[in-house]
Amino acid sequence: MTNEAAAAVLRAIDLPTFVPVLARVGGVVTFFPLLGAETIPVKFRIFLAAALAWLMRPFVPAAAAAIDPSAGAGVFAVRIAQELLVGAALGFSAQVAMAGFEAAGQFVGFQMGLTLSGVIDPINGEQISALSVFYRLVAMVLYFSLNAHHVFIIAVRDSYEWIAPGAAIPAAGFAALATRISCSLFLLGLRIAAPALVISLVLDVALLLAARALPQVNLLILGYPVKLALGFLGVAAGLVVLPRLAGESLLTALDQARSLAGALGAAP
Repeated sequence: MTNEAAAAVLRAIDLPTFVPVLARVGGVVTFFPLLGAETIPVKFRIFLAAALAWLMRPFVPAAAAAIDPSAGAGVFAVRIAQELLVGAALGFSAQVAMAGFEAAGQFVGFQMGLTLSGVIDPINGEQISALSVFYRLVAMVLYFSLNAHHVFIIAVRDSYEWIAPGAAIPAAGFAALATRISCSLFLLGLRIAAPALVISLVLDVALLLAARALPQVNLLILGYPVKLALGFLGVAAGLVVLPRLAGESLLTALDQARSLAGALGAAP
């Protein structure tokens, strides 16, 4: 692209109006599951954020979104930070739903004795338990099959009704609300992991009673394969309810995003 063509594109974009929208959308893309992963090229994320911001422009009041170029760099930086905060709050609510599935994998893996061996997460490039990777990949399939990405694109559009451009000022209860939302991922993880956890705990009690009755038998070694087999059976049984839990967590994530936006400022 030549310099003249680039200048023409910039003039058509109307930067004072486009940049704040890009900041809010960029915050969502940065914190959204999968899109914000380290394995996703930065150039692709920037392009995706710019494309979504361009699509959002017709839904944003131009007068409210625009930044006065004569206002100064300080006002511009504060405004961009406010929009980034709103986008980060929206992406954070989606990240909590995904983290609930990862927490379920950690719970089940600990009970089954699989936490000592880890695998590389293909999304984040970090070493975590194999069951956490499994639950994360299942969650991605479920959420994308439920069109969760479309739902959050609509949520970004609706966020301008929840909180006006430039009105993001964290209220006194914002930190407490974010903490409660973070804690909700453990409840979701326990619900997902419940079948495998119940089977594992019942088996632990049975092995304990057997060890008291047969102290000469090394049930620690003999019981480990049984615990693995029944644990995987519990994981398979829990897959039946995962679509329903994924749908409920998606609705919860939208409510949490709306609540976070409400804690950041008033609607226009």
